[in-house]
Amino acid sequence: MDLVAETGRASDKNHAEEVRTMKRRPKRPTDEQAMLIAKAGLMARDWLVLWASERQMCLVHRGNGKTRRIEI
Repeated sequence: MDLVAETGRASDKNHAEEVRTMKRRPKRPTDEQAMLIAKAGLMARDWLVLWASERQMCLVHRGNGKTRRIEI
């Protein structure tokens, strides 16, 4: 039984690593996110949101693909 439990933990760890390394798809910012992007001095219509956390947001420029992180 212990071997099964350890195997389960190992597979969960591998799954977490795969999720972290997966490519994410940029999405249009919500109205609230667009306001935060504008507050950072950027044109919200030119940026897509790659990921957002409680403290940061990672953006991708629509035209040139450049990434940028802003503090929330």
